[in-house]
Amino acid sequence: MPADSHPHANQPDFTLHGSGTVFLFEPLTDRARQWLETHCPLTGDHQYIGGSLAIEHRYISNIILLATLAGLQPLDFPSRNGQNPSEILAERSVS
Repeated sequence: MPADSHPHANQPDFTLHGSGTVFLFEPLTDRARQWLETHCPLTGDHQYIGGSLAIEHRYISNIILLATLAGLQPLDFPSRNGQNPSEILAERSVS
């Protein structure tokens, strides 16, 4: 779903906690929880702590990119020159 069709455009769908080797992807909306259930099911090899997905640092950029491309809005994700998170992360993956 494109970001402009997000039902609550100002409401973030997820936030990230941590730094270093492990991050927690915490869903804040039903949309984010459904996205996680689809792409990172509890029955798979994914590690959850509470309701948050634990992600190794080497995968965090890809997870954020995929979530934002799916239309999920991050909480307090740094922007640069008006670019959205998907554009910033796409640049990083190309370099």
